[in-house]
Amino acid sequence: AEVDQGKFYAPNFDVLYDSPLYLGNQKIIEFQELEKKITLSIATPEGLDQKKFVDDLRKILRSTTKLMQHIPFNDYTFIMMEPGGGGLEHWNSQAVFTYGSFNFENDRAYKRFLNFLTHEYFHLYNVKAIRPIELGPFDYSQENYTTMLWVAEGFTVYYEYLIMRNAGLLTANEVLEFLSSHIKAIENKSGKDHMSLERSSFDVWNYFLNNDAISAETTISYYQKGPVMALLLDIAIRNESDNENSLDDVMRYLYEEFYRKQGRGYTENEFWDSVTKMAGKPQEELRKYVESTGSPDYEKYLKLAALSLDRSSADDEKTELVEKQYDLIKVVPENDLQLKIRKSLLQEN
Repeated sequence: AEVDQGKFYAPNFDVLYDSPLYLGNQKIIEFQELEKKITLSIATPEGLDQKKFVDDLRKILRSTTKLMQHIPFNDYTFIMMEPGGGGLEHWNSQAVFTYGSFNFENDRAYKRFLNFLTHEYFHLYNVKAIRPIELGPFDYSQENYTTMLWVAEGFTVYYEYLIMRNAGLLTANEVLEFLSSHIKAIENKSGKDHMSLERSSFDVWNYFLNNDAISAETTISYYQKGPVMALLLDIAIRNESDNENSLDDVMRYLYEEFYRKQGRGYTENEFWDSVTKMAGKPQEELRKYVESTGSPDYEKYLKLAALSLDRSSADDEKTELVEKQYDLIKVVPENDLQLKIRKSLLQEN
């Protein structure tokens, strides 16, 4: 908070550490949305269509608020830096690298950038508010291990697509294409047979920056398999509840119960209890897929949403490891519930 011009204070070290400073000659854009002050700080605004970009951000903010039904800040800043890779979420801001300008190669590249901003914005809810109990308050003297990064990061990947879809910025087919890319990344690598999803979360301190050939074939990323499990869980909850509940309800419950009411993170068992609460029964098989290696029974769950996987070959059949398409495709529903689930999941008319 600002005491007076040029002087700020933080109530504790956590807030101080979570408050980025970025000095430069950025383009500043300010606007009001949902009665909150939004600031854009853009280091490389070349090619910016300000009206379109602000309108698209407004849609993302509204879509996220519609999902979570609460806004935990009074003001929020998008800090958009020079060219680079990645970004980081904060309580009332995000600091992200850009492509170096707004002259995107094509519409797909622009949508990927919006996906990225949506991802970091949704972290405001999923990671900052809804968080594994190990991730705050932090012990800054050592690593903080958790088996739940597949929810913290993987679900955020999943929701960046759904939020963008709800905002009218992605089509239903584009959502399926983006989700398919994660299935391909997992199933076309042998790492799935060596590392479980929860282990990929726990071991991240050991392998995250190790990109050698061995780690590529012996590990998996929760950024890839996490959104896939989110999709299967979402479908399972919708099926068990006759499409009355979904993964959205799990996220809202975790937010209300553990962040707003109890002011703490959730445990692994509390997460699965919330899934049980919304589905009406434990999802033991899906939990097993998180805790063990190998592939989930995709068809068993996808058909519940009138979806399937195209497993046709994507390369030379003579190669030792034949890559497959793993494209999510729509199929003829077997009953009304399957059609209802697919339509609500992909927000189709």
